[in-house]
Amino acid sequence: LNPAVSMDEEAQGVHGISDEMVAKAPYFSDIYPRLSSIFGQADMMIAFNAEYDIDALTRECCRSVLPPLVLPYLDPMKRLKNEIAAKGTNGRIKNPKLKECADYYGIEFKETELHNSLYDTEVTLEVFRKAISNYRATA
Repeated sequence: LNPAVSMDEEAQGVHGISDEMVAKAPYFSDIYPRLSSIFGQADMMIAFNAEYDIDALTRECCRSVLPPLVLPYLDPMKRLKNEIAAKGTNGRIKNPKLKECADYYGIEFKETELHNSLYDTEVTLEVFRKAISNYRATA
């Protein structure tokens, strides 16, 4: 999507997308009707680090003067925190990264695809499936 504003250098470093790459891309308001339709058909959203995505969607809706896209959600990152038990630099359990969850469940994870939204979604789905499978096996 074209954010209609110049991208921050730090953000470009994370996702590798430049202003030039999105110059001719559609704006959020262009895809909003389709997103709204998809959200309208769903009972729940499953997203890794869902609060980040919800905040981003809410900001874009506000910037575009459009109604927010709201759904109940399940966040595997939060749900698996204690099971994965990833430790932060202080030695305490932290929210696991998607790669840590993938590693825990033996899911191949390509570092070169990190922050590619479609790839992250596919890995999140696999993590979710493995977590459900493990839950059913122990229930």
